[in-house]
Amino acid sequence: MHRETDPQITQIKAERDVFICVICGSRYVIARVHTALRTLMNMRFEGNLVRDGKFWLAEIPLLDGTTQGRTRAEALTMIADWLETMVNRPHFKAEVHPRGKVEFEVSGSDTTAMTALLQRRSQRLAFSRSSG
Repeated sequence: MHRETDPQITQIKAERDVFICVICGSRYVIARVHTALRTLMNMRFEGNLVRDGKFWLAEIPLLDGTTQGRTRAEALTMIADWLETMVNRPHFKAEVHPRGKVEFEVSGSDTTAMTALLQRRSQRLAFSRSSG
């Protein structure tokens, strides 16, 4: 293995978002951290739309969140509002990304807040299952 001061270190190639030195094969941790940060910046929760009589239910199973609307579009608007309400942080905005007629993903402007919500909801679910 060579040191970072080695002049040959300039030969680096990118392979699937991980930088590998072509001389010694060392993988650079900074690339892994960068990939993880990029994933966090694109954090999305999966959701489903289900028809229930006159209404459409929008649910995010991972967060145990459900709301409804008279149309699919209204249900998607409501689930974004639900996420913003549950996060409860100033300037947080949720965005819905439809993936067909009955599936969607929802993302938000603050991944830290979304992670905190996921943790709170997971703890609440675990507590309610152990109590019941």
